[in-house]
Amino acid sequence: PLAHTSAVNVSLYYWSGLVSAFCAPSINQKVADGDGNAAAAVASSDGSAMSASASNCGRRSVMFMVASSGSSTVAAAAATVAAWRSLPATAAELSPAVGPVEPSPEDLGLLRTAFSKLAADPRQLGARARTEFEAAEMAFSQVIARWEGPLRGTVADRVQLRLGRAQTRITINDITGGKLPEKAEAAVEDFNEVVRVMEKEGTGAKGTFDYPDVFVRRALAKEEIAYGRRDPTMWAAAAEDYSRAIELWRDGPPDPATGLGVNPMVLNFRGNTLSQLGRFEEALADYREASEIFAKDRQLRQASLSRSNEGLALFGAGRGDEALLIMEAVARRDPVLTDPHVALAAAYWSQAEIGRAEEQWQFACEKSEGGCSEYKDLEWVQNIRRWPVNLVSQLRAFLRREKPVAVTGAASSVGIV
Repeated sequence: PLAHTSAVNVSLYYWSGLVSAFCAPSINQKVADGDGNAAAAVASSDGSAMSASASNCGRRSVMFMVASSGSSTVAAAAATVAAWRSLPATAAELSPAVGPVEPSPEDLGLLRTAFSKLAADPRQLGARARTEFEAAEMAFSQVIARWEGPLRGTVADRVQLRLGRAQTRITINDITGGKLPEKAEAAVEDFNEVVRVMEKEGTGAKGTFDYPDVFVRRALAKEEIAYGRRDPTMWAAAAEDYSRAIELWRDGPPDPATGLGVNPMVLNFRGNTLSQLGRFEEALADYREASEIFAKDRQLRQASLSRSNEGLALFGAGRGDEALLIMEAVARRDPVLTDPHVALAAAYWSQAEIGRAEEQWQFACEKSEGGCSEYKDLEWVQNIRRWPVNLVSQLRAFLRREKPVAVTGAASSVGIV
């Protein structure tokens, strides 16, 4: 995993593969064999879920739908498949050629190879994952050279191909645990080109759902660069892209098919980047709005996760008493979530409430969904979960069972170290 979504129980590693998976399953039906019979293979055993998701694609994108589904088969089907719009796989399905050269059978075969490799679940490929996705990247590069060169492909085709290569590059970085940030940088270059093409006068792309979605994808890639390069300027750049997408959603009318507006998951994403920049008060507004939207839509788990994010931001802002109230409420409402219990253990320990701290830790270890093992790794807590530094310090004291400062007679306040 490369970056936290705070209490949202998926990391950037996961989301970067799922960010735009379902909105056009027709692409999956074409790339493998060109006759529409590949849907079941690509969708694993969950083609119905893909169909249902596709029928509900709105301004919240797949991030909303996948988060609420929680289906492992959906995740397996969706991993690293981007939301392209009916990219052709046979000569008959291709957009009318603009240039003098028609795609050859070799061109079409390479096209299918690129997308079929991208549709694979890297978790199932095991040790072969990096090799397979590097082959996909090479195939996309060759196809792009053809479609942007002698074939003079349509704007839509060129955009879809660039998005495919960008997702492939991000996946390669993810497979290596974030050790190849140059892949994420190359993905950003692809997204930059997509934005340039979409904004080109006369394309009409700026008014589509895909336009704000590109900014979200680019922001996710920038987060990976921020992590890999330890470059704080990229957190700010990611926040700017999230803001651009959110502004586009706010400025436009709700999606006519779904009535959906701002994607609450993206509000969480922006809140996370703002927290990373120490801008906790701004992050709080995003987490609260996300929680309200999820609650209104009866996505109660996601509402709890957003509330837990809010609690972490309050700890970071030094507002420990408020943070405790939030975390206690979330722990009561959704007791199987891990973050609230571990945060409460750390906070109670800092207040010298030893029994309550041990009780919360035991619950996290034995009864929560995620268990407590990862929280014993403070580097993971700080760099992957991205807890605020002061709360990480409290957790460190708890894990070491250091005598709380309240016991020594020193001044103590939850959320202030």
